[in-house]
Amino acid sequence: MLVHLKALNAHGRLVLERTIPVDPLALIEQSQLREEIAKAKGRAFTEGAVPFFATELLNSAKSGRPAEELLRHSISAAMAAWLVDSLFNGVGEDEFVQCNLHFTLLADGRVKYDRIRKS
Repeated sequence: MLVHLKALNAHGRLVLERTIPVDPLALIEQSQLREEIAKAKGRAFTEGAVPFFATELLNSAKSGRPAEELLRHSISAAMAAWLVDSLFNGVGEDEFVQCNLHFTLLADGRVKYDRIRKS
């Protein structure tokens, strides 16, 4: 699975782009530790984790942090996306692992998340 990160400026122009490969099965397994928290906190809280971790990834990429840190933030963003998709959107593991994840950070701070099936 690829985690694709794009950041756009106020004019909609690309200012940063990174692609980080992650192991989807490992992140799904790791997410089991956070599943109960996500269920207890609810949909809004869990959905809020997606832009939070995507922004952490962006900040790390912008500041030239080491590859290990980018991978850690990529896994966190992907894990948050998995928890939202699986717990609240009915997405199964088989479907999720067949996709790449795209996070687009807009100039106003919003984050657009798309799960795109691999071709």
